[in-house]
Amino acid sequence: MKIKKNIYHILFFDCFFVFIFLILISFGFFLGFDLIKINIMLYLLINFGIVTLGIIIFTIYYLLCNSYFEFSKDEINLVKNKKNRKKIQYKHIYFVEYHRLRNLFLGDSKGGKLVIHYKDNNLEEVLEVSLPFWKLKKIPIEKILIR
Repeated sequence: MKIKKNIYHILFFDCFFVFIFLILISFGFFLGFDLIKINIMLYLLINFGIVTLGIIIFTIYYLLCNSYFEFSKDEINLVKNKKNRKKIQYKHIYFVEYHRLRNLFLGDSKGGKLVIHYKDNNLEEVLEVSLPFWKLKKIPIEKILIR
């Protein structure tokens, strides 16, 4: 299974900020402008522009990001520009936890991430993979602590 690096966080924050901007512009419009045809057309045009900008930002990230995690039966590969940058075998992993995406609303920066603790040359390393909860079951790692 391949997962683009931080793709789900980019999607979350993109949708979140588009939603916030739409709410702020709606409050500003309905509290400060008269409901005439030209103002409503301008309001709809601005909302369309914000949604379009959100789609463009996500599309640019999706097209330009060449880093992804590849989960196989035996190991996790971090691939960047079609070259393997890091290989982590499952036998070197000693602790795995998943922080639910809703924790992002509470200010937890690890929300929506699979945090993998492993040993590499007797050093403890941490790898964070942006991942939705429904894809968690497809990963061949056992004993994942869900927070």
